[in-house]
Amino acid sequence: MAKVKGDPRNNFVDALRLWLYLDFVCEEAGIKKTGYQLEQYFQPDNMKKSDDAEFLKRSGKWERLVALKTFPSEATIRLIEQRLPGSRYYLEMPLWEALQPKPKSNKEWVLFYRKLRPALCNAALSLITENDHAVRVKHVRSKALDDILFEGDVDALACTIALLRHARVSNAGAYSCRIIELKIKALLFGVLSNRFFYKQSIAVYKALAAVATTDDSLNWLFPPIWRYSDDELMLRCEIEQKIIPMADDVLFLNLGREEKYFLYLIRKSDFYSTYQELTEAKQVTKWQVKDSRRGLQWVIRKLNQKRPPSKQIGPQI
Repeated sequence: MAKVKGDPRNNFVDALRLWLYLDFVCEEAGIKKTGYQLEQYFQPDNMKKSDDAEFLKRSGKWERLVALKTFPSEATIRLIEQRLPGSRYYLEMPLWEALQPKPKSNKEWVLFYRKLRPALCNAALSLITENDHAVRVKHVRSKALDDILFEGDVDALACTIALLRHARVSNAGAYSCRIIELKIKALLFGVLSNRFFYKQSIAVYKALAAVATTDDSLNWLFPPIWRYSDDELMLRCEIEQKIIPMADDVLFLNLGREEKYFLYLIRKSDFYSTYQELTEAKQVTKWQVKDSRRGLQWVIRKLNQKRPPSKQIGPQI
């Protein structure tokens, strides 16, 4: 996890993570993001004026946090975590370390992967050579990258961002970087459409782009994923948010059990064709599945492989 120290004003990634952390804390607590309300919620005893005092004396600690002038102390983080269990993760998630502007060596990236949960750690380490800890992605259908894609959350995105930066440090070449970048593209918008990131998705996207395009000669996707306009970015995030409800509306997705696998398939398919076909299917009573190589037909075929005969999806949905 990224260490919580230093001055957020000196690092745009640190400033962003503190801002999003405070956003999350205030939303969970149901308060406005002001120093006064934060202190009133987490340290109400500080807000009590003694009988002989003319004015309420406050330390100003919470105002400095809201102004992004300092990180919370360990005692403050524990205090917030006590009231809002799980909040600490959003300040220390691996994504912030993966985005830090300071370069890392091959060995430092390996240490980063070892901090991730086992599924991501094992997948990342399987791409690392033993002799020099360099990244070597030999095939576009690398199972390790698919395993990371299946995990599908913000930690998976952090892992792929780290692999992209690691691949550049180890001179893995443009081909390997492009393969990893395709996985980033598949994960990116699902993460940005998450409740925690959505309100600040443009700022997070720009932070990601700043890291990903440090060497533009290796950024040769077409169309480039790091040059979306704000409107294009928000449209893609909105589509990501609609995919699961739309699949549920046409009654071919078992919510809960199949959601993670379905999203994995969607991100491996032709995303826009699948979305367009789901939109068409939602507008009519019976919709004939189109003959498409990587569209909804492909997704349905993959779903059927894991379903019993009684729950197979037919040519009409």
